[in-house]
Amino acid sequence: MRWIVALSILFVGTMSCAFAKAESFLAPGVGLRALGMGGAFVAVADDITAVYWNPAGLPQLHGLHVLASLPFTNSSSTFFTQFYGAGGAIGFVGMGGISATKTYLTGPVREEREMNQLGLGGQLTSFFRAGIAAKRYARTLGGTRTEGLGLDLGIIIEPEPVAAIALQLTDIGGVTLRSLAPDIPPFQAEMMVHIGARFRILNDHLRFGLGMDVTQGGNVSGFHFGMEGIIYEAFALRAGWNNGEITLGIGLGIKNLFDIEVMNVGNSWTVSTELVLFGRKS
Repeated sequence: MRWIVALSILFVGTMSCAFAKAESFLAPGVGLRALGMGGAFVAVADDITAVYWNPAGLPQLHGLHVLASLPFTNSSSTFFTQFYGAGGAIGFVGMGGISATKTYLTGPVREEREMNQLGLGGQLTSFFRAGIAAKRYARTLGGTRTEGLGLDLGIIIEPEPVAAIALQLTDIGGVTLRSLAPDIPPFQAEMMVHIGARFRILNDHLRFGLGMDVTQGGNVSGFHFGMEGIIYEAFALRAGWNNGEITLGIGLGIKNLFDIEVMNVGNSWTVSTELVLFGRKS
């Protein structure tokens, strides 16, 4: 209980300065479960998208995870995101990879952003996890392509099974995307700092979780809040607050076996599937 009180005080104190828009290179992010929770996933990070949100979460994976998404665009779509990934954990070490693209459908010139990321995480003590992820960014704007390399670091501290706090440093030092052509100006991806907390209630029939993140990058900051309720490990409802935007998502599946998520992202309906091999536990 004292951890819950301390974390609540932390976030009440920081929310007052967290209303401006903070946007990462691949915003709103990767993974429909995380996006359904408003992007408040830094301290949760317990599926394959931990590679993106916080590689310190990779040791929580069981078995081999495989993830893929499929977007469905329409005339009102502003962008669509596709992502693929695979990873798992052996003993105290987890690793995985994510490949994602975001394609803008508005504007005078077509823009596409790509990210390929590899992550490694370890359970260093009974309550402390740490992880690192390397990434390659690419941005194509009207036929002009720029590329750059980035590095993320993350930790998760879980003093109690019901609560955890986390820190994620994204694009440490900032990432500059450059072109081989000298006359093409570079593109800068700002360094972002994410502080997160997670609360969880478990019983035989219901799994309920809350996540809260504060993000700071450059001269802007952001607040993310999300919740999910999973009934009989089969049906999930998610809702969140992502810097003023309400998010909703649904999921179907069986824990540590398979999961199907559906969500509207950028006015494009997207479906994702995550399969788990050799991960089923009683």
